[in-house]
Amino acid sequence: MKEIGEGSFSIVHRAVNRMTGQVCAVKCCKVSQALEEEERLLRTLSHPNVVSLEGVFQRDKNLHYVVMDYLKDGDMCDQLIERQRLPEPEARRIIRQVVEGLAYLHRHCVLHRDIKPENILIHGNMVKIADFGLAKELEQPTTLLKRSCGTLEYAAPELLCGQPYGLKSDIFSLGIVLYVLLFGAFPFSAESAAALQCMDHFPTGVDVRDMSCLSSSNTQWRIVSPLAQDALLKMLKTSDTERISAEDLLNHPWFNEADTGMSESISSPKDLELLRIEDCEAMGFAELLSRGFRVVKYDYKESLTPYVTSLSVNFMEECINWTGHQHPLLTSEHATVCRTGRGRAISLRDIKEIREGHTTKAFQSFNNMKPIPSPELCLSIICPWRTLNLVVEAPSQRRFMVRGFRRLIASDA
Repeated sequence: MKEIGEGSFSIVHRAVNRMTGQVCAVKCCKVSQALEEEERLLRTLSHPNVVSLEGVFQRDKNLHYVVMDYLKDGDMCDQLIERQRLPEPEARRIIRQVVEGLAYLHRHCVLHRDIKPENILIHGNMVKIADFGLAKELEQPTTLLKRSCGTLEYAAPELLCGQPYGLKSDIFSLGIVLYVLLFGAFPFSAESAAALQCMDHFPTGVDVRDMSCLSSSNTQWRIVSPLAQDALLKMLKTSDTERISAEDLLNHPWFNEADTGMSESISSPKDLELLRIEDCEAMGFAELLSRGFRVVKYDYKESLTPYVTSLSVNFMEECINWTGHQHPLLTSEHATVCRTGRGRAISLRDIKEIREGHTTKAFQSFNNMKPIPSPELCLSIICPWRTLNLVVEAPSQRRFMVRGFRRLIASDA
């Protein structure tokens, strides 16, 4: 696993699921009541714009490995550091997806409580809300909480003033995120930001932020459209009773404007999620096959016993390699087999077809030396001069192997 992030209480790694072939994110953290509550909550959620929990594994009683969606482009904070601010159409596309996710959460009475750029993950045009460590499931939509938490710079006024708060506090936080995306700065003075940074906990009774920049007299407003201004001001209402809800925000005219020249931006969240999954599978296939993947090789000759081999793809040489019967483990020497021409290699250009199931001679004649594998586990790589017949551990492995090899053939055509 490769480390890709670190939080106050966890380390996040990039890994590949050998059963599905998908790249995933694995959060390694100590067991706590808060972590178990976060895991319980994530198990109940299912939305394209909310990060998904794929599973939880426990090495010992004190350590959990939480497997979640992987998003290759990191978080929104990385984008801001690199670009400072975003064009209005791009900011709208990102924030609309966050609003989609928040509307889903709020319909299920879930308050996130820490909406900020670091908790908005990106994968191409796909956006997901992440980090539910502070999230709270409310008894009903109107339930109010008292204990303030989250990130001071993005907190709603009611939290900074020590007042009860509810679902609309997430909308204010997202309003600050939107302002930062559009203008490259917080919607309050530098002095206000400095005062917040000096605090180590939430104040009681006062919001120290000077947000006079939201006044219509501010000339900076000219760089965004009137509809963007209207949406932003409705999100940043000081009074939560006047603040727009997530559901109403989805119907705001600004979020329903077409993004000219960005065809993918009009895709539905479900379509974008399918593209992300395909991308993660393609990355996982390349990673697993570049270092060798364990399969069982079958031969068409009845006298030859099936054996475990390490199948790999040499992407530079554009060929498939596998280890021989006597050498079931992949070695550095074996990686040169395609160049040296010693056999046990197939050029990608020679592959004509990828078949599934018992469709070749190797899978149609069995004896005591050749056990009958399930057709759901079988695939065959067909060339004019030879056929490579393989059996994997699970149907999910065959699915990603077949799709991966078909992608390779198509790209090489």
